[in-house]
Amino acid sequence: MYPKENSKWNPRTIHAILRNEKYIGDSLYQKTYTTDSLPLKRYLNTGQRSKYYAMETHEGIISKTDYEKVQNLLAKKSITGEIDRTCVFSKKIYCSICGAICSRKGPPTQGFVWCCRTHLQSKALCLLKSIREDELQQAFLSIYNRLQCNQKTILEPLVDDLLGLRHLQEQKYKKRLALGEDIQHLAKQKHNLTRIHTLGYIEEPQFIERSAAIEQQIRERKQQLSRNDMSNTSEKILQKTRLIQKKLSSTPPLELFDESVFKELVKKVLISNTAIQFELINGMKLSESRAAT
Repeated sequence: MYPKENSKWNPRTIHAILRNEKYIGDSLYQKTYTTDSLPLKRYLNTGQRSKYYAMETHEGIISKTDYEKVQNLLAKKSITGEIDRTCVFSKKIYCSICGAICSRKGPPTQGFVWCCRTHLQSKALCLLKSIREDELQQAFLSIYNRLQCNQKTILEPLVDDLLGLRHLQEQKYKKRLALGEDIQHLAKQKHNLTRIHTLGYIEEPQFIERSAAIEQQIRERKQQLSRNDMSNTSEKILQKTRLIQKKLSSTPPLELFDESVFKELVKKVLISNTAIQFELINGMKLSESRAAT
């Protein structure tokens, strides 16, 4: 196994190789799992499903003694620190004061915290205080369970409004079709008028007058078409809101932080010194107060 030409080994790839039990002839089944509901998605199994370890399923290429030594070194020297620091919150936590992305800091033994990158450069540039990762997790749990309990008063009215918008857009779409047909009909009239004029069946002044009238009607139709331009934004919001409803209906109230649920529902998290704001995939924003420090 070699890296691609003119490229370097990725630490994640090296970590996977060093941890891979297949090199000693064993197999760990169900490292990933596929969701039961549509759309089918595949996730890393971090405890959501049972895993099954089978020994001597095939011939190994290294000894189990060497493999165990490597695992001990990985545990003792934390050479996988960069990999371990990557988590479900990566590239989703932002500072609401300066807009910068937040970075994960601190050893796992003491608990990770998330810090604004601008604040890390200089405290004078941004006053955002760091936030503990477990506080982020608890805030999401609170948001999720509150939303699940109140989805009839929060999500269902939103869906009704979006369905109303869909109906209006369908009416606009029908109007756009009619305007398009009018433009084609007028363009055909202009074409026929030009042919008649070329053959000498109509005088120049009359041709100019009638041609100008047709062009004016075409311009008016095109202006109406521009004003009735459709947007599929509300349709996307409707689809994503229904995905949220489906997730809330298929998942029981959470007692522990669930990475897969967070991934499916949250687009972005904004941190201030007083609140944590979760932006869901449909654009809805829900906030939790930060713990006093």
